[in-house]
Amino acid sequence: MRTVRTSLQRAALAALVPLAGLLCQRAEAVERASLEAAIVYNLLQFVEWPGEAAQPAGATIVVCLDAASPLLAELQSLEGRPVRRMKLAVHGVGAADAAKSCNALYVDAEGQRKGLLARKGALATGPVLVIGGIDAAQDDGLTVRLAESSGRIVFDIDMKSAREAGLVVSSRLLRLARKVTE
Repeated sequence: MRTVRTSLQRAALAALVPLAGLLCQRAEAVERASLEAAIVYNLLQFVEWPGEAAQPAGATIVVCLDAASPLLAELQSLEGRPVRRMKLAVHGVGAADAAKSCNALYVDAEGQRKGLLARKGALATGPVLVIGGIDAAQDDGLTVRLAESSGRIVFDIDMKSAREAGLVVSSRLLRLARKVTE
């Protein structure tokens, strides 16, 4: 009887060990998504859009991203927070969505696979800050690209892309960037 119970306990423990590993991976993924969402939110604080000063206080600044992105829930938890005089709004974009009036577009690997960047013109009526996620492939259409270096999240800024979009990037943000390209 005792050996049966011991065998069952060992089997249960053996089954829990992989589960614990999965839970740790899940917690790390959530923590990383939360950190990446916070970085995206903070990036918005240091970029100005044309005509922004004419917007009424409390107008929305809209960040769009793929509806299946793991960052969607984390960014939605920041909705309503202030971005200078405006308030943050987050829209998940499906395959058939268009005309979302996006001010910023977050593109991760899944969004690239679905052609989200190619649909930028249909998702926005004005200038768009395009932010590439850590898992996004290098792309010429990105204004800011997040990356991982030595266990830290860093970012690169493409000033040519920003200027072409009519965006003004704060010198404070430029100083924090790992790399700034012209």
